[in-house]
Amino acid sequence: MDIWRSVVLGIVQGLTEFLPVSSSGHLVLAEHLLQVDPPGVTFEVIVHLGTLLAVLVYFRTRIRGILRDTTKRETTTNGLNGRKYLLAIGAGTIPAALTGLFFESQIEMAFSAPQAAAWLLLVTGIILLATTISGRGKKRSLTAGRAFLVGCAQAAALLPGISRSGATISVAFFLGVSPAVAAEFSFLLAVPAILGATALSLGDAVSEGLGSSALGVYAIGGLAAALVGYASLRLLFGMIRKGRFWWFGVYCLSVGVAWLVFLP
Repeated sequence: MDIWRSVVLGIVQGLTEFLPVSSSGHLVLAEHLLQVDPPGVTFEVIVHLGTLLAVLVYFRTRIRGILRDTTKRETTTNGLNGRKYLLAIGAGTIPAALTGLFFESQIEMAFSAPQAAAWLLLVTGIILLATTISGRGKKRSLTAGRAFLVGCAQAAALLPGISRSGATISVAFFLGVSPAVAAEFSFLLAVPAILGATALSLGDAVSEGLGSSALGVYAIGGLAAALVGYASLRLLFGMIRKGRFWWFGVYCLSVGVAWLVFLP
């Protein structure tokens, strides 16, 4: 892979990891269009670490607050203290962990089918548009049970074309959780998910033994993913505050239809 393809794929990863449009689906489509298939898993690991860095930097104050409040019994503005928030993240992580453990081979097969990713982008679009008519007028707290249901949405997003952030934020909307709390939880829930996926792939990445030049090219892609990912977070939260979350549903439907019609 050359530098410009690495940068393009890093930008795609950074944009779509956090915007509710499915990073995995877009990467499958982008790799097909660019006619590039990065060998092994090293590039995937590096760009995911880039997006993880974006999350940690963007939510650095909130993460420090949660860890600091783990010893307190008082609730926060989100209705949870630090310990309960960590419990909610743990409950939300379980479904994706079990799905990845028992269905790894089936999920990997899905990544070799661009057409399937396009169809699942249509599903994501419908889910996002449905948020305009669901969960309005409710202000429910983020319990461990609701967090588990949000985690089930995250597990479904292991398939290319189903947006992780779109599915998790939407399900939280449907459960009555406020938009700001739903979005924050979705991205903090991504931290153990990205760490877990990276840990599982790290051994394979190390065993690939790429040369310094290839690692340098991949690192540039990872940096692009980190910078664009941070900007994507700022963009998404701005659109959520303005009530424009559903706009991404129109985008997903457009991309899915265009792929199925014009690029069979």
